[in-house]
Amino acid sequence: IIAGYKYTNQNPFVEIEIIAPTNESKGIFEHEYEKQYLAISAQGVKDQMSRSLKELADDEIPKPAYQKVNNSSIAMIIRTNDKSLLMTGDCMATDMYNYITQKLNKSKEDPLSIDIMKLSHHGSRYNINNDLLDIVDCDKYLITTNGGAGNANHPDRQTIAKILKREGRRDKHIEICLNYSRKDEMA
Repeated sequence: IIAGYKYTNQNPFVEIEIIAPTNESKGIFEHEYEKQYLAISAQGVKDQMSRSLKELADDEIPKPAYQKVNNSSIAMIIRTNDKSLLMTGDCMATDMYNYITQKLNKSKEDPLSIDIMKLSHHGSRYNINNDLLDIVDCDKYLITTNGGAGNANHPDRQTIAKILKREGRRDKHIEICLNYSRKDEMA
């Protein structure tokens, strides 16, 4: 499966449009994952906790080398008669942004309207950016994670901050749904 593939079923109606992986990111193998994986330090998580949400929302997050492997996962838009979901897998924001702007012709002025967006890579700060959030009109975000095993501790505060920063251009309340109970405070 590659970006651009579509599946449609009429009864009941469902349409699935694959937006990633691209030809460039397809074909990453497990041995490359092990070679490229970089550990996320616990100190980095502690550093985020000392900064305000406004500061974190404006951060430009550099793309680590290991993200190439995550970007080979499948991302898709699922549409039914009354709902639409953006399922992002572990994809990078840039590939999703490029597909949505270039193939779907969406922009800040005419964003992709989605009911639910499942955030990429458990809400990692490396898999989201302001450009993607600017072209997706959504008020419900889903983060699936165990809260972080080891050093990751997902979701990252920068991710939450970037989502909340978008609220100013909407008249809707933003909802962030987690699949587990978060013990420490996010704000």
